[in-house]
Amino acid sequence: MTRIPLRYLTVLILLVFIALSSLLAYRFGLNAAANHVETSEARHLKALTQRLQDHAADMLARGEHARLQQTLQSMSEELDVNLAVILGAQGKILVGMDDQRLGEPWESLIPHPLNPALYPDLSIAALLDDTGRVGKVFTSESRNALLAAFTLNQISDTPSLSAQVPSQGLMLIQLNLIPAKAAAQSNVRELVLRFIGYLALLAVLGLIFFHWTVTKRVERLARATRQFAEGDLNTRSGVTGGDELADLGRTFDQMVTRIAETQHTLGERDRRLLRAQRTARIGTWEMHLPERAFYWSDEMSRVLGTAPTERHLNYESFIARIHPDDQEAARQSDRKAMEEGIAGELDYRIIGADGNVRHVHEQTQVIRRPDGQVGTVIGTVQDITERKRAEEAVFNAKERAQVTLDSIGDAVVTTDADGRVDYLNPAAEALTGWPILEARGKRPDEMFQLVNETSGATVRTPLDACLREGRNVGLANHIVMITRDGRTRAIEDSAAPIRDRQGNTIGAVLVFHDVTKPRQMARKLSWQATHDPLTGLFNRFEFERRLQVALKQAHELQAHHALLYMDLDQFKVVNDTCGHVAGDELLKQLAFTLLAKIRDSDTLARLGGDEFGVLLEHCPREKALEIANNLRQTVRQFRFVWQGRVFEVGISIGAVMLESTAEDMTAVLSAADMACFAAKERGRDRIHVYHPDDQELIQRHGEMEAVSRINQALAEHRFRLDVQPIVPVTDQQHPPHQEILLRMLDEEGRVVMPGAFIPAAERFGLMPAVDRWVVHHFFSQFAHVLREDPRHASSSSGTIYAINLSGASLNDEQLPGFVIQQLERYQIPASRICFEITETAAIANLTRAGLFMNELRQRGCRFALDDFGTGLSSFTYLKQLPVDYLKIDGSLVRDIARDPIDRSMVDAIARIGRVMGLHTIAEFVEDDAVLATLAELGVDFAQGYGIARPAPLSQATPLQGPPRQPSGPASSDHSYRNTMARSRVRSRLPNSEV
Repeated sequence: MTRIPLRYLTVLILLVFIALSSLLAYRFGLNAAANHVETSEARHLKALTQRLQDHAADMLARGEHARLQQTLQSMSEELDVNLAVILGAQGKILVGMDDQRLGEPWESLIPHPLNPALYPDLSIAALLDDTGRVGKVFTSESRNALLAAFTLNQISDTPSLSAQVPSQGLMLIQLNLIPAKAAAQSNVRELVLRFIGYLALLAVLGLIFFHWTVTKRVERLARATRQFAEGDLNTRSGVTGGDELADLGRTFDQMVTRIAETQHTLGERDRRLLRAQRTARIGTWEMHLPERAFYWSDEMSRVLGTAPTERHLNYESFIARIHPDDQEAARQSDRKAMEEGIAGELDYRIIGADGNVRHVHEQTQVIRRPDGQVGTVIGTVQDITERKRAEEAVFNAKERAQVTLDSIGDAVVTTDADGRVDYLNPAAEALTGWPILEARGKRPDEMFQLVNETSGATVRTPLDACLREGRNVGLANHIVMITRDGRTRAIEDSAAPIRDRQGNTIGAVLVFHDVTKPRQMARKLSWQATHDPLTGLFNRFEFERRLQVALKQAHELQAHHALLYMDLDQFKVVNDTCGHVAGDELLKQLAFTLLAKIRDSDTLARLGGDEFGVLLEHCPREKALEIANNLRQTVRQFRFVWQGRVFEVGISIGAVMLESTAEDMTAVLSAADMACFAAKERGRDRIHVYHPDDQELIQRHGEMEAVSRINQALAEHRFRLDVQPIVPVTDQQHPPHQEILLRMLDEEGRVVMPGAFIPAAERFGLMPAVDRWVVHHFFSQFAHVLREDPRHASSSSGTIYAINLSGASLNDEQLPGFVIQQLERYQIPASRICFEITETAAIANLTRAGLFMNELRQRGCRFALDDFGTGLSSFTYLKQLPVDYLKIDGSLVRDIARDPIDRSMVDAIARIGRVMGLHTIAEFVEDDAVLATLAELGVDFAQGYGIARPAPLSQATPLQGPPRQPSGPASSDHSYRNTMARSRVRSRLPNSEV
């Protein structure tokens, strides 16, 4: 019998196995894929038909056949559906995927697309009679189609779409499985091809395995035979089994059994030793004396980082691997072992072949010869680099933790599991007053005491709860610590457990944060937020908050409260005379004095400057006025002494009753402020009670509203400049004059005369802004005239324009610079500008008025002293004011033709003007008789309605001004700078324009 080589037989078997496995896998895969397709598609078709069942019935009931047909068509487009019809109770087709067979019996679907013969279990008639709602899915005999038959209610064979008779129907949907099965077969073929590939791969691996298990065995046996023939007693065949290789191997193994057993025993011992050395990372070296033959093991090579072939070097090459700083110590240890026979151990560093430094631990052992001399020295070298690194990491971590704990500002205390202290950082020593040596072993409760600063009750540390419950525990707020030396420190405390690797609590750490300064700062900030820093009284913010609460009580609980708004009288005298330090001291002393005169339930606050407020809660009107009068008398009797000087001050009080009818806080404070102002205007050092119908306060409120309108007019430029001529009386060679007058326009464009807004502007400090508006806008318009016609630029013969300035503007140190800047900007000839200043304002600000006039006169501007003759010291101060014109007050001019006293006064003023070289201007010239009298007296200029009425500047000609109008009994125009008092005087004159 011919023997087939094993390697070829194996290849043949593998090929047959691959072929059979592929055929079986392909057949089984086709069947499984077909079954899977039928099952999944049947389940999908049934679910789809069930979802469509109710919708189809509803659409048929509503007559939506077209919509149902579209639904069936869309379903056929998405799925492999070749039949989808709705049959009526008589088996006629109601709806289909198209309109071809509508109204025909279902048999018209035979043989295509429906053939009942393909479905043995299908009975259309039985399904039409079935009243159940559960449908069925049928599989064709060829298993290439599925038919879903579901009954429908509310279906009729009536073809009309508008009327349906309730009856039974049937929905048939047929699904073609051929495409799905074709796709599944394609997948099966792909899988079978993959399977064949895997089998081929396994075959290749099998051949490789055969090569290694058979061919290699033969080669190994041949090689072992050759090695044995060469005298290598360590070789063995290693071949087993029942084939010829096994026979030959057993024959070979019998020859070397005893040697193999011995070699196995020695090899096993070597392997165990090697494993032990590798596990412990221990290398060995041997020094044989006296020839000094030196050897080291493979593991020693790995420790040194050298190749195993280098291990049979001499001792000096081994020493060269040791770090230079450690070589001498290693030599001495080895020398004691070699020369004196003394074993030892030593830690040193070695430098590997890669340059890395490693730490090792060496132990030496001495083996003596029979004569007692040292024969061999054996050394073990263990790599302890990782241990050294771990020790260094632990040391560094401990050192970092120690430095961190010593450096942080929080006090840290650690305890053992019994709650006894074992560590305090420096911050904890400083906070508690306990050094660590004295505190170690004590419980925290023995070192300090925790107290609630609000209630004074003793509080336990969170340590016990932390150790007992094993969780982080914190202290409540407002806790203070009483330290060893009795100091009290505000703290925030928390305790956290310390756990071992198993999660057992082995101690706890207490962290104390000293919040004494932050808490003091918080209290200070809280106090500062509600108190005045100078007097210590409540500030305006806190006063308004309490006032808001009082108003709410008055509205909701019908409570009666009172508000006192107080303003010191003559306080400015102290400030101006002795300085603000004295003023501050006065305010502090008065605050202390007033605080003692009110009830404990009342609130006294400094509202700002020298203004105070008192909120009298639950206080009727009579009691409130009694307290207010007591406060007024207290201030009146108060004497302030500063550096030997004694001052008396008073206080004006505005009182407002807070009742259920009181308005909001803003309105109440405004009413109190107005009442206080009324008290000041009535003579100071008195009490004024606010009443809603108080005419004086109503007037002041109107002025305050006028302030808002003035500010809005300034912002929106709703002011208008008018002009009124001032003509020569006798000498027509004088250049013409025109006075610039101001009008305000309301929101609807109507003219508002100066008397309606100038008093409010003067009272509330808006006149400087108004004056600047007049200067700027007149200069800009004048500059436009000069550019259009350069003939008007003459400074000698051109019209002189008079602009009124208020007394408040005289105190504005920046106004001269503003005027000069405007003159330069618009290139206005300064000699064409004359500023009119009232006599009263000039005398009240004599020094400032003189500086103001001199500064602008140096630029060429002119000045007129307005309302001259009404002051008490007109002639006395006239010499000190550098004016060009005297404007005689109209009250002296109007009756000059009939009143000899007025005539004499005007005559005196005209004479003084001529003596001083000043021109005179008469106001209120209302008729020709007055004009003739002025000519007789030598007055230079005249102005009034008898000459021309004011007109808008835009309508006036540059030289002549507004057209002259018929004279009549009318007064001259009041300029915008008139004060409130003067407005009241002129309002009593007939035909006055106020």
